[in-house]
Amino acid sequence: MSATCVPKRDGTTRARNQDDAYLTPLWAARAILDVLPAINPDDTWLDPCAGEGALLRALAPMRGLRFGFEIDAARTAKAAAFGEVLQRDALSPEPWRPAGRRASCIIANPPFSFAMEFLERALAEVEAGGEVAFLLRLCFLASMKRAAFHRSHPCDIYILPKRPSFTPDGRTDSADYAWFVYGPGHAGAWSILAPLHHREEAELEPRVLDLLARVLVAILQPGKPHDPHDDHRVARVEEHLGRLLGDGHVDAVPLTHGGDRRLV
Repeated sequence: MSATCVPKRDGTTRARNQDDAYLTPLWAARAILDVLPAINPDDTWLDPCAGEGALLRALAPMRGLRFGFEIDAARTAKAAAFGEVLQRDALSPEPWRPAGRRASCIIANPPFSFAMEFLERALAEVEAGGEVAFLLRLCFLASMKRAAFHRSHPCDIYILPKRPSFTPDGRTDSADYAWFVYGPGHAGAWSILAPLHHREEAELEPRVLDLLARVLVAILQPGKPHDPHDDHRVARVEEHLGRLLGDGHVDAVPLTHGGDRRLV
């Protein structure tokens, strides 16, 4: 989700993405992991708004089976790398029964225009005693329409330590965001999540890796005459990768092999 429909200083607004789809930054997904329940290996996680699979990817260190629903075919194909993802409209009447049973924990970053519909459905679909965790704008707490719902469905609120970006340009919008967690033991407390280590915030998105790969291939192509400036360019790329990884170096992922100037 994103609040990109909020007017900018020049009075214009950005057009909203199709399906109100704003993909979750990986760091924002990882930020809630310590709060989520420790489920059994054969229990299930479900993301009914899987997008390109950021939440399923973040759940990789957790025990349990990972499932997702996604309405868009292209996003479904990408999300399938991180769990079993079905292309379907999660708000259709068909029950949410991955692996033939209710999910132990439902986690999602829903389209904000349908946030209430997804949340009510998730609370109805999760197994008894299970948990629901939704990434929502903090302003979801407001509005007379939702007041009765909040009174009857208390939750714990975990505020993100900084505003996430939901757009490729890395810009943030004017809204603050939090994880709303429902289930046993979550009765209305709030806290601010601890800032993540810069290594955890580093996101080597496929488009970034693709760009770096294309630059290196251009520099290190077989048969290309040696250019002393290329050594400097490779060193700069290595330095950049090391900074993203939080190590300061990339010894574990060498970009060249010995004296042979080829990608490895």
